[in-house]
Amino acid sequence: MVRERASNTPRRSVPRPGLKEMLAMRSSILSVVVTATTFASTAAAAPTERDAAAEPRAERPHAEDVDPAHAVVLAEAQAGLGTRSFDYVDRVTPGLRSYGVSAAPRVGIAGEVYPLAPFRSDLPSGLGLALGYSATPYLQSEGQDGAALETRWTSLDAALRMRVPLARGSMVTGTLGYGGVDFGFAADPTQLRERATGTGVLPEVRYRFVRAGADGRVAVWRLAVLAGLDYLFVTSTGAVEARFPRSSAGGIEARLGVAYPIVNHVELRTALRYQRFFHDLAPEPGDANVAGGALDELGYWQTSLALAF
Repeated sequence: MVRERASNTPRRSVPRPGLKEMLAMRSSILSVVVTATTFASTAAAAPTERDAAAEPRAERPHAEDVDPAHAVVLAEAQAGLGTRSFDYVDRVTPGLRSYGVSAAPRVGIAGEVYPLAPFRSDLPSGLGLALGYSATPYLQSEGQDGAALETRWTSLDAALRMRVPLARGSMVTGTLGYGGVDFGFAADPTQLRERATGTGVLPEVRYRFVRAGADGRVAVWRLAVLAGLDYLFVTSTGAVEARFPRSSAGGIEARLGVAYPIVNHVELRTALRYQRFFHDLAPEPGDANVAGGALDELGYWQTSLALAF
């Protein structure tokens, strides 16, 4: 029979943790877990240097790049050549002269401003004002007796424009405005009689018209193709209607060009512009000047520097 030995060594009692200590341990463990989870999530979301370098540059806008389709102010300095051909149709009166200019130097300035563009991004932001002026600095014509006559050729336009951007560098624009083309000759005492009767007179004109049309700009590679077409509602022709009081006239204008950006804010542009004025002279028996109609064609080639801000 095995008997349990009694030990003289006193037993040590292991203290059990109380409820307060257990709650404190649980809170500490939860804090460690939350901290580790937050650190892991932050590290996974943060992009590495390699990822940042791999981002395409196109996604990073540059404040110095100005898209002409969203510019607030555009200014343009122009230089080029101009041509003119005026001829009568079904001419009966022999003294009615034709006229032609093969090439004359032209200079001009133009500008556009869109005052709402900095503050809005909807359709009204495209409402703007355009102004343009061009002239021939030196031109002479041959008078009735072969004498040289100083010749003036100027153009002026003012228009409201509604610009609608399509993509970067591309847009369509509607135009409604008022303009004029003056082609006249310096006063010469030897020409006064002929001017009064309309016989042998060079074809002076003073066109005034309402312009309505549209322009387009399409970005192609680094270039932009420019095109436009307007109808010109002619309200006055000057000396032509003085010689043909029942006459009426109309006109069209077409434009085609390209633009190439050379530095930030600056484009090099070259363009052709064609104006065609057609006259119905409506003669009647007994009129001093008799012709069925007239056609006045003006052509322009210009190169310009355009600034956009």
